[in-house]
Amino acid sequence: MNIMKKKYLFLLPVVLILGCFKPYGIKAQDKNSIMPKTKIPDFIIAKSDSLIISKTGVTIFHKYIKYDSSSSAFVPNAFCYPCVHYNMFYTFKIPEKPWVDEIIGFNLDSTGNLITSNPTCHGSREWPEGIPECVLDPSCCIFGIDSAMAVDIAKEAGIREGNAPLSASFGWSGGKVMKYTWNVKNSLSQDPTKGGGQCFSIDANSGIVLGTGKWESNIFLSKDSIKTISPKK
Repeated sequence: MNIMKKKYLFLLPVVLILGCFKPYGIKAQDKNSIMPKTKIPDFIIAKSDSLIISKTGVTIFHKYIKYDSSSSAFVPNAFCYPCVHYNMFYTFKIPEKPWVDEIIGFNLDSTGNLITSNPTCHGSREWPEGIPECVLDPSCCIFGIDSAMAVDIAKEAGIREGNAPLSASFGWSGGKVMKYTWNVKNSLSQDPTKGGGQCFSIDANSGIVLGTGKWESNIFLSKDSIKTISPKK
């Protein structure tokens, strides 16, 4: 345990999710941290569209997925990559199912081929993110589970009520999951400086519970010190 002496009031949150598939997806900061704008060639955009269509099918692509030209960008020689590449972004929104409001993102090399991973910058992040395999498995694009249903499924699966209302967050889960999920959490802590509880990961299409685990957060308030906790292994 490391202790760093300071003279001021500090607030240090540490959040751990153990045993659940945490929906993360691509957020605004990922899109807006790109190199200066350069026009992306039409053939790159066409290959990018084709990649998504190969997974979602034509109907879903044209109805719910839109190329985000303001966020997509050419990266001439970023330190994270050994060569030039294109950062491609799309919005994925289903108006009749408002919880599906996501960002699709991936990288193409200078010839338009998919860059499947980038261990230098993104660790184990898998690309592309956010594209459901509708062609391979049409049930992946139903999105029939809303937040209330996800909470009910978690209750039936044994999640405790806790001391606060259950929360449910929708998003893309990568790694071995590679699909959209609901992450339902409770709060079991009575300590105002420490939060924690159970979390249940639920398939957003089938309603199957994919994993259960726990989440923890630690907040230390001190006028003269910060205590740093290492994640549990």
